[in-house]
Amino acid sequence: MPESCMAYKCHNRRGQKSGRKFHRLPRDPDRRAKWIAAIGRADPNNKNKAWVPTGRNDHWRLCSDHFISGKKSNNPTSPDYAPSIFAHTSSPLKRKRKREMETYTRRERSKKQRRDQCAKALAASALLQLSEQVISTTQAPDSVNVMGDDQDNPATMTAHECQNTECIELKQSFEQLSSSFDKLKVHSEMLETDCQALRNENSILKDKIKSLSLLEADFEDDDDKKNLVAS
Repeated sequence: MPESCMAYKCHNRRGQKSGRKFHRLPRDPDRRAKWIAAIGRADPNNKNKAWVPTGRNDHWRLCSDHFISGKKSNNPTSPDYAPSIFAHTSSPLKRKRKREMETYTRRERSKKQRRDQCAKALAASALLQLSEQVISTTQAPDSVNVMGDDQDNPATMTAHECQNTECIELKQSFEQLSSSFDKLKVHSEMLETDCQALRNENSILKDKIKSLSLLEADFEDDDDKKNLVAS
């Protein structure tokens, strides 16, 4: 029997559409429970009970149409960690899910850019340290003749001059990497400043929300407040 989608009112079967994938229910108990709750089927024998897959319908799968991006994600922070698009999902909720996915995608892209910048900075620092080690270990006295004591001999060259000739391009590359590293460091400090500003703003907003909240406990022993709210 061809594999079919277990979602209610979804008649998709394997092989109907190219690119559509069918997924088994997760083995992890918590994630499995989230999937079953999201699918929201009722038990065929008792409409008041939630449907739980059993061995007799183990051939069923959930198709990728029920994920916002069209594929499941194994990242717990992703909106597609569990399915959320079904026949019973309202249009406003679908639009909300789409916005959540767009926000998640932008956040993950930003994280990747920061990781790449950090990797480049570390690579530049490592290369710069390596160059300094190479130069410091290969430097020699400034006047070592390679062909006797004749200072006018054109073949005479110091070890230090030879080192400079061979490494000039490498040193230029290191200088460029060092400059890039300094720029990345400044950018990182700016990002940290922005993050701190956002944290401060978030803290202020939380305090405002807390101060504006009307807790039930505030009215327990104050009849005047109760009458004011009732009016």
